[in-house]
Amino acid sequence: PMGWRIYYTITTTTPDTPAQATITRCVGTEARLTLPDTIDGVPVTAIGSQCFCQPAEAVEAVDGIHYVQAEPPVGSVPNDTLQHLILPSSIVTLQAKSLADCTVLKRLALPETVTELGERVFQRCRKLERLDLSPNLTALPAYAFADCRSLTELTIPDGVTRVGSQCFYNCTQLKSLALPRTVTEIGSGVLMNCARLERLSFPAGLNASLLVSDLYQKLIVTVYQDDHDTRLLFPEYAYEFEDIVMPRQFRTITYGSGGRYRECIGGNGIDLDLYDQLFRVAKLEESPETVTLLALFRLMDGTDLRVPVREGYWAYIREHLDALAPALIQADDEAELEFLLEQGDLSADQLDTLLTCAQRLDHPRFTSRILAKTQPQASTSWADKSFDL
Repeated sequence: PMGWRIYYTITTTTPDTPAQATITRCVGTEARLTLPDTIDGVPVTAIGSQCFCQPAEAVEAVDGIHYVQAEPPVGSVPNDTLQHLILPSSIVTLQAKSLADCTVLKRLALPETVTELGERVFQRCRKLERLDLSPNLTALPAYAFADCRSLTELTIPDGVTRVGSQCFYNCTQLKSLALPRTVTEIGSGVLMNCARLERLSFPAGLNASLLVSDLYQKLIVTVYQDDHDTRLLFPEYAYEFEDIVMPRQFRTITYGSGGRYRECIGGNGIDLDLYDQLFRVAKLEESPETVTLLALFRLMDGTDLRVPVREGYWAYIREHLDALAPALIQADDEAELEFLLEQGDLSADQLDTLLTCAQRLDHPRFTSRILAKTQPQASTSWADKSFDL
């Protein structure tokens, strides 16, 4: 037999509170499961704690779906068979750990009716690649996505105001995360062990040091301000402890300027004056590719940028175009290339450096745009020509 045993409870109905059903345990080995909207005519509004953890002792198998209104067996074994799950369209609450340990679940969409998630709700869903959250959520609880190691990005809906501690702990493949402007509270260690995160966005006013304190890699940060968004690059860094006097005294040795750059991030956004002062440190400790990108992002933002500092950024970029060009072309970011071509006041030789790189990396779109900049008259004259046969 191949199927599922669905254990459930129904609350006592009162004149003011309609009856509601909670699915307390799902026991089975099928790869797919569609949960019902109603049981015995009562809407299913909640998924219980550890609902999909399987019992250690064997339970009699059934064909299809068999509903049981009884105390469910204790679940302690991860579910390693369920790959596709459709939740009831009436669901309101996913209780703590309700979908935890569904280790091969690949995709999941939460109905719009969901308004509450319990702690560790998706913990150790290690194959979960795509998760569509309900637009009516207001909070992401602690450890909600801990150990979701296949999740590369997640759209957090507007309206979420709180992100709990260690919410994305060990999301080792997460590459991009944008907290909406509505978030006002975050816990500690939200992004701990998210070693592949490349882009992070959040509103000004957060204690954002809690977000970046566990991120040592090169990071593009966007801060939502009232009148504009500030996007800047923060270099990577590393540190180690060195023994001075055995066995208790140590000193910390830091490599890279990223640690000092992260000190620019505070509750009011980014201290741009301190950020600009650290450019001299970055030039000593970082690669030209990192420094040129850092300079270009700061120039594109331009907020409170003093003239001498602006000139210093441009001077470094023009001197190291051979390092910047491959990074721009490989990132395939037209806005950055357009800014460089229009605002960089580049010489013919410098434009030729960009063109050579675009051709070497076989990027026709960038090649065409750089050619249009280097030969504007030729590009327009060809468009206006007509031929008589």
